[in-house]
Amino acid sequence: MFARSLSAIVVVALLFSLTLAAPNEDRPNESPDAVTPPKTKPPAEPAKTNNKAIDGYLRAITDAVQGGNGRWGIVVDEVPVLVVTDEKADRMRIITPVADAAKLKPADLQKMMAANFHSALDARYAISNGQVWSAYIHPLSPLTQAQFNSGIKQVVALKKTYGTTYSSLEIVFGGGDQNAEPKQPDPEKVPF
Repeated sequence: MFARSLSAIVVVALLFSLTLAAPNEDRPNESPDAVTPPKTKPPAEPAKTNNKAIDGYLRAITDAVQGGNGRWGIVVDEVPVLVVTDEKADRMRIITPVADAAKLKPADLQKMMAANFHSALDARYAISNGQVWSAYIHPLSPLTQAQFNSGIKQVVALKKTYGTTYSSLEIVFGGGDQNAEPKQPDPEKVPF
């Protein structure tokens, strides 16, 4: 019995070693361990966004930029917009005050939360220090100028549509009735 098991192991090991030693069918003249260099150079890594880049992005929008070095202020469509960065944490945010949080009615809070899911898209409603904010938060280094500009537009739109459509753009993701009462998901139908 032991001899039969041992011979089976030897046969499997021999077949395995022959498989490894076989030439690659795609490259018959190469050893199986050869590494083929890429046919083209990988694309150059884009420059990482930092405070200097953010300053440039803002100055491309307006000449009336206040502040600098991680804290800027501009006005877009009569809306004050603040941009705050932290290079060490690799984070940035674009924010504008929307309303006094103490004056929020439960229905307003419900509509803001529904908007965060359906129509606020990349910007969000948030509450901090007694204030409702429109906020776009993103990692700093991979942020592109197009994403930055979109973030500014969305933050301004959320401020302007507060109390009406609660929307950051014309797009609504996934539909949904923001005015409807919240429904509890059916655990049997949740896809995860």
